[in-house]
Order: sequence, then C-alpha cells, then structure tokens
Amino acid sequence: MTVRIEQLGTTDFEEVIDREGASVAPTQPGDVLQHDFTEPLGLTASALTRAWRPGQPD
Repeated sequence: MTVRIEQLGTTDFEEVIDREGASVAPTQPGDVLQHDFTEPLGLTASALTRAWRPGQPD
C-alpha cells in the first residue's frame, strides 16, 4: 500500500490494521542502517561511517 503525504488525512487504514495483534515498536534509524546496509554489504559501523562521511569532501 502506497500513501502519499497529502492522503494521510483521508486514507482508511482499517484494512491493514490488526487491532487484535501485538503492537509493534517504532523502527530505529540504527536498525535500518544495520539491516539495509551494514549486514548486506558486510560493513562494520566504522566502515559505513567512513564510506558515508556526510558533509565531508572526498
């Protein structure tokens, strides 16, 4: 399901909500980095930081 930000106020999420199930904890940014980048690429956190270097010239 794709929802544009403009549609958030008018979208009915009832079909995707499991009111009987357990609640899900919010996703942390570090978890996203670990599962989407460090693990698949075989990088350590330090190597990922060196490769990313936000705002730093090469």
